[in-house]
Amino acid sequence: MRSIASIIDEILSDGSLKEPSPIERLGGAWARVAGGEIGVLTKVLGFEDGFLLIESMHPAATFEVRSREAELAAGLRSETGLSVSAIRVRSAGSGRRR
Repeated sequence: MRSIASIIDEILSDGSLKEPSPIERLGGAWARVAGGEIGVLTKVLGFEDGFLLIESMHPAATFEVRSREAELAAGLRSETGLSVSAIRVRSAGSGRRR
């Protein structure tokens, strides 16, 4: 019978446990940084060149994200270590970037 330590060593050595991607890190941090209500009404869609794309399910959530953009970006930088420079919000179902 193998020990748990040897199994963990094997998993770690073959790369089975991978570092989360930037989008996974941002998705996990978004609800904490944005807060419960905004976190429920929005979701992370993408991240490229420092721009975070968020989808909003409600106009009030869109307004909240836009008005708190600098604060949210700073919180995400602090929480994830990623260089989030701006947040863009897209209304759900619109297909347009704003």
